[in-house]
Amino acid sequence: MKGLIWGVGMLLAGILAWQVVSAAFVAPVLDEERPAIAVQQTAGDLTVTLRIVSAESGPNVLLAAIDGPDGRPAGAVTAVTLFPEMPGHDMAIALRAVPMERTGDGRFRAETPALDMFGVWNLSLAVVRPAGETTVSFQAQLAPTRPQVVLFAGLPLLALAVAMAGVLLLWRRGAFAAAPGSPQETPAP
Repeated sequence: MKGLIWGVGMLLAGILAWQVVSAAFVAPVLDEERPAIAVQQTAGDLTVTLRIVSAESGPNVLLAAIDGPDGRPAGAVTAVTLFPEMPGHDMAIALRAVPMERTGDGRFRAETPALDMFGVWNLSLAVVRPAGETTVSFQAQLAPTRPQVVLFAGLPLLALAVAMAGVLLLWRRGAFAAAPGSPQETPAP
């Protein structure tokens, strides 16, 4: 029994170590020339294209292209603000506006650490022009930044860490000591 507990403990320790090391040393590659996600909406006389550089959660770069009815960049846009929100999560992140930097006529860019969870995101862009403000909304599905360890019918990594701590605690308390009357190793004199 003690060998089984040690084996389970070592397995859990290995899984935990793998997750920590992979999180610490895997840096996202953000290639703005090849965005992973591109979505487009028409709002009034504007066509807004939002490009998300990485399809994974975590730090990201978002590029907005705003074109007028003639298909050319809309030069009259004075500001664009991104409002990220994750549906079903009551997070204060919905209150954090991310101003986008103007890179050219009708072209805007923002670097954001705000998309830190994988899943579906609602991304709203507030486009400001002299004629007024237009809001355009998009949805994007982001993947985990690294494989998520989910074992034993859906128990997440936190449950594995708690189980490992329990095994260590029981071992320290002597819960796995030999039963009375069973043969035990005795120290040499």
